[in-house]
Amino acid sequence: MRSIVAAAVTAVPHDVERLLHVVARLASWAEAAGLERHYCGGSEEGIFGHSASLLVAAGRRHRAGHPKAGERVSRHPQLALGLVLDIPGKRTGPNAVHSLTQLAPFGFPTGLLAADRAYTDQITEHFAQPVRTLGHQLVLDHKQQHRGVQGTHHGALLVDGSLACPAMQPALAHATTGLNDKAVRDLDDGTELSERIAGREPYFLKLKESADERSAIRLQCPASGPSPAVVCPRFNQVHRAPAPRPAVVDLTDKRATAVRSAAKHRPDPS
Repeated sequence: MRSIVAAAVTAVPHDVERLLHVVARLASWAEAAGLERHYCGGSEEGIFGHSASLLVAAGRRHRAGHPKAGERVSRHPQLALGLVLDIPGKRTGPNAVHSLTQLAPFGFPTGLLAADRAYTDQITEHFAQPVRTLGHQLVLDHKQQHRGVQGTHHGALLVDGSLACPAMQPALAHATTGLNDKAVRDLDDGTELSERIAGREPYFLKLKESADERSAIRLQCPASGPSPAVVCPRFNQVHRAPAPRPAVVDLTDKRATAVRSAAKHRPDPS
């Protein structure tokens, strides 16, 4: 979308020729107006243009097995809902946040938000925190040298962008360490790698409280809570369950007294 200089363009994807015609007209106008040229990619020659962050309404497709599998559920054209123009390579994260923020008042559902490495490299305050505050869950792409165990935070392991229990088995934690893009993106079900990645799931820290006004979320140990995902001896030692309060038993009720442990027969140690 380089060379778009003004005015949001709303167009359908299949009408590419019309969209390119509008872009060319805008570029010609900007060239005649003598607007500033920008440099990108180490080029020594100034290339006129602006980067455009587009917010597009994408339609769902029929699921596998449906007679129209792969086709869009709705034939309504996919329209561009928003457009932010900026200098190429500048304010990439904040521009995306601006578009998503403008969409929030309309009440559209939030969910997984996949982003490429241009957004992975953004500092937290410019992209990750405000996006999570809006209710989105980030799916980020990492470079080959950044896969696997990426660091620690208060004792928890950071594994491919998610905090996990430090007791995660090394084979699971390092399952993706050093893997190239093809090995990760062309992952097949039933392979040893896919099984190891799936085996990480119980060890990830669980969401305890969603993002607050400071964009902070609270996580908890996977061994805690009423439905723990893992059994951790250390957790049980540190967080000992309090002794149950004595219960009042009606001694005149034979059924109530029979189920008490004190009423059960005990083996003779002799």
